Amino acid sequence: VAVESNKQFFVVMDESKSPFSDVRVRQALNMTVDRQAIVDSIYKGLAYPYEGILPVTFPGFEDPGNYAFDLDKAKALLAEAGYPDGFDVKLSFAAGSPEEEQVAILWQAALKEIGVNITLNKLPTSAISDLVFQKNANFAMWQDAPFVPDPVFGVQLWYASYSTAQFNKFNDPKVDEGIATCANKVVWDER
Repeated sequence: VAVESNKQFFVVMDESKSPFSDVRVRQALNMTVDRQAIVDSIYKGLAYPYEGILPVTFPGFEDPGNYAFDLDKAKALLAEAGYPDGFDVKLSFAAGSPEEEQVAILWQAALKEIGVNITLNKLPTSAISDLVFQKNANFAMWQDAPFVPDPVFGVQLWYASYSTAQFNKFNDPKVDEGIATCANKVVWDER
């Protein structure tokens, strides 16, 4: 039996530390994710090639389509960011989620093509949870689902600077302001 889910698969990057502090590095890494290959080979067609901030099942979901798989463009962005030869980094993921390891191996091969060498760091589920929710994850995979099917709740949960569930160090006053404005709107078009 297969049902649609609001589960999301993220990669957490500590934007306060190099190399992830450069937006071009984050963009380059995004362009090395072959989302369709992940859907086809790992999830056997039972996933959506996701790159948004809302689950695909939520009202208001729009696929931004910003990051097509493009290794040449990714390599060029890394060079612009000052990493023409790439860099080395450790990617942490949960041992309790075999699909994370499969995605990590697939991604590792693509990243190698642009000079980014990742060491895979398989951790017990409790260890990866601690790493992510204590905001100590430099570079880690994480899967989660906002259990209230509401776009404001989903965005607030992981992107509001004041959220205790936030797994990164994201802080944007415009996002906080937008969440506060939308949270009190009940008419969908105003929201």
